[in-house]
Amino acid sequence: NRVLLSRDEYETLLRAVEKTPDAHAPFATTVISADYIVTVGLGRAEFAGTLILDVSKPGLHAIELELGHVGVRRALLDANSAPIARNDPDRLTVFVEGQGRHHLTLDMTAPVETSAAQQVLTFRLPLPPITHVSMTVPGNIEIRSGAAVIGRVFDEAAQITMFEILPQPEEDRLRIDEVHQVSRLEPGSTTGAVSLV
Repeated sequence: NRVLLSRDEYETLLRAVEKTPDAHAPFATTVISADYIVTVGLGRAEFAGTLILDVSKPGLHAIELELGHVGVRRALLDANSAPIARNDPDRLTVFVEGQGRHHLTLDMTAPVETSAAQQVLTFRLPLPPITHVSMTVPGNIEIRSGAAVIGRVFDEAAQITMFEILPQPEEDRLRIDEVHQVSRLEPGSTTGAVSLV
């Protein structure tokens, strides 16, 4: 089960994509919404993402998605294997054919770096205008600054904290303090990055 297209398949599909601009619609394709569930664990985080793509013009289209610091384990387009390619480390290209709405499901993973008493998770995800991100982190974690928290629930029995957050542009950097298990989210070192410290 191969996830990414071979170079020859990528080049063939890229040549088949119509390059002329659409005179009627401002965009031939649009990523309408994204829903992400992020589960942070020991040594890695798992991402389950569902994106809604809208195609307003017939033909084959290449849709570029900002996707960095994560590995794609599986990609499905309308419940079938998705033709995808990664020509840039921070971009994923998905090839879509047929007008209307399409569902892109991504199963992704990213390493969680552990050093001393901290864990660090860095990722970049496509952020269309309608985006929902829920995150589950082990321990009693408190977000104090750097990201808009819509909701926070600590499950004492399971010892996990569940967040609903507004995503940040660029990449997110999650830093978790393992000693105190109570942390705050603050700006990271790169634009749009946030850190749990």
